[in-house]
Amino acid sequence: MYKIVFFDVDGILVSEIDRSIPRFPELRFERFHGYVMNVLEETKVSKSTAIKQVLDYLNICKSEAIAFGDGGNDIDMLEYVGLGIAMGNGAEQLKQKADFVTKKASEGGIAYALKKFGVI
Repeated sequence: MYKIVFFDVDGILVSEIDRSIPRFPELRFERFHGYVMNVLEETKVSKSTAIKQVLDYLNICKSEAIAFGDGGNDIDMLEYVGLGIAMGNGAEQLKQKADFVTKKASEGGIAYALKKFGVI
C-alpha cells in the first residue's frame, strides 16, 4: 500500500477512523482538511520525498525548485524546495511556513506567483 485517501463530507467516517488510529501503529494518519484523511505506511512517504526523487532524476538542485500547496500535508514539500508558495485559499498553518503566499487558486494564484518571481 502506498496511500489510502478517505473523503468524508459528513465527517462520520473520518471520526470513526480517528478512534481506530491506535490499533494501527504501522500506519500514519494525516488529516489536512476536515473531511479528507490520508493513510500511509509509517515509513517516510511524503510529497517532499517524491519531489526529491524527481529533482534527482532531472539533476535539478532543490534550491532551484518551487512548490505550491494548499493543505497541511504540503508543509514538508514547501519546506524542502527553494521556494515554497502557499495558495491564498490554503491552510493557515501552511501559510505560516511558506516563503510566499499567493492569490487563491481560483484567482490564478500559480500564474501570479510565477510572474512575480520571474519564472514566466
